Amino acid sequence: MRRSDGTMTCKDLLPDCFKNVRSQMCREFLIDLKEKTQAITREAGLDGAIAREYYVPVPRWYPVPAQKAELQFDLYSFPGATPCSVNTNTAERPWIVEASNMSPFTYFVTMNTDAAAKKGLESGDRVEVESWRGLKVRGVLQVRKGQHRETLAIMGTSGRWAKGQPIAYCKAVNLNFLIELWFTDFDPTCAPLDHLVKVTKLA
Repeated sequence: MRRSDGTMTCKDLLPDCFKNVRSQMCREFLIDLKEKTQAITREAGLDGAIAREYYVPVPRWYPVPAQKAELQFDLYSFPGATPCSVNTNTAERPWIVEASNMSPFTYFVTMNTDAAAKKGLESGDRVEVESWRGLKVRGVLQVRKGQHRETLAIMGTSGRWAKGQPIAYCKAVNLNFLIELWFTDFDPTCAPLDHLVKVTKLA
């Protein structure tokens, strides 16, 4: 509820976050689910596609292949976004594109300022981003202080290739060109895709 001066606290806005509750940690249902899943994958000719050790009652952390990549692939890439470009259809809206062009980060490859400096990179450099699987894209770098040092971001809705979208066509970099969807690349506990890349300056 609002205070007399009209303001609200975090507890007022998010009351559930302040409740004293417990979260279930033991997931016994996975024991039976393992046998059922194996029967289905065996029948589909996919026996061994899902590692048996994932089906344990107590959550565990399992490294995915990307985390075993060579040390030169030292940045986690992720799809960035701006307030103007959060949905897939915003890339084709002229007014939103015009507003996005006012941002120094929307259509660029972004990195932490200090992390980029250690690699001899700065804003305006043309760079090549290579995934740990060997896929590559090129773009223009923009650095910023507020981004984590171990990350590289590309706007998730940019780099369209459909000619039926003339405004968005080939605008900026398409992050998806760096990604191959392998079942083994997903974390088995909550299904995020860890994706490592390296960045180099183009001559």
